[in-house]
Amino acid sequence: MKKLPLVLFLLVTSVFSHQARADMIEPYNLTTLVALETEIKSMTQNLSCETDTDCHAIGYGDKPCGGFKSFLIYSSPHADEDKLIDLVQQYNDEDHRRNMSLGMTSTCDILLEPTVSCQSGQCLAVEPSVEGLVTE
Repeated sequence: MKKLPLVLFLLVTSVFSHQARADMIEPYNLTTLVALETEIKSMTQNLSCETDTDCHAIGYGDKPCGGFKSFLIYSSPHADEDKLIDLVQQYNDEDHRRNMSLGMTSTCDILLEPTVSCQSGQCLAVEPSVEGLVTE
């Protein structure tokens, strides 16, 4: 019977501690995430290029264990780079909030930023492997 108050104390402390951690996590907005993704995809659709310097890759999405989920390839003559970088940062931040809110987990492998080049008039990843790349 003497252990009951201790057990109740630990239970109540645990519940309030969990709630305090949950209150510290900023909620994410799925509508914002989808809207950002749509705008980013539309800005990176045209991959046409003339030289290798037209082609770039940017880290996209947040892996709960760290790093990016993938890399987007884009052509700088066909994308407002400053706006794209800002939108991708907003997307990555919102994706991070989503991961934290939902308690998501991921593998802890790190994707390397690909080398991109202009081949046959299109920006393409040439290395490392194209796994994890988004080019659409």
